[in-house]
Amino acid sequence: MRHSRNNDYLYDIIDKDGRPIKEDKPKRFSSMVITILVINIVVFIITLGGNLFTDVLGNYYGYTFGKFQLYRLVTCMFVHGGILHIACNSISFLQIAPFIEAKYGKQNFLFIYFVSGIGASIVSAVCNMLINNQTISIGASGAICGLLGFIFGKMKGNTKNKLISIASLVIPLMIVGISGGNVDNFAHFGGIITGYLIGRLFNRLGIDDKD
Repeated sequence: MRHSRNNDYLYDIIDKDGRPIKEDKPKRFSSMVITILVINIVVFIITLGGNLFTDVLGNYYGYTFGKFQLYRLVTCMFVHGGILHIACNSISFLQIAPFIEAKYGKQNFLFIYFVSGIGASIVSAVCNMLINNQTISIGASGAICGLLGFIFGKMKGNTKNKLISIASLVIPLMIVGISGGNVDNFAHFGGIITGYLIGRLFNRLGIDDKD
């Protein structure tokens, strides 16, 4: 079997009898990835007028737990604090999310993303409550870190290599957190841990990619 370029398809695959087998081009960005990205952008545009939506939708333990407004564990993922904030998160999201959705399907992708995001929000709220840090946490970075954690949890092979890979992610996040006072490292680490555990769960349940 051999391959040749074609304008309408990524490749013409030629079988042993010389007949072309058409293969569609793979989608660069899948539907759920685009949907989440669009929601983030729309919410950001709506919230440009002030901090009302941040106060209503952001994750602050005094409201999330104190007033039992648990919806904030999810809604905070769609709120961003500025153009640089949403730009960095969007670029990171687009680097990894299409890969996971293509590999594991829409439903599994949504499960990984939102459970990781909720896990990140819970860890953030609990840790900020313990140190009495009365800030409102917003942004998709906790869920995005969960996607990375999932990949590390799903990896099979040498444990040392896993730890090196995880350290290469965690250490830069720590450096950024130390240098920037507005970074919620609790959410980042909460997302990584949650995503990692989901990856291990998928291995235990035998949920593999679609390839």
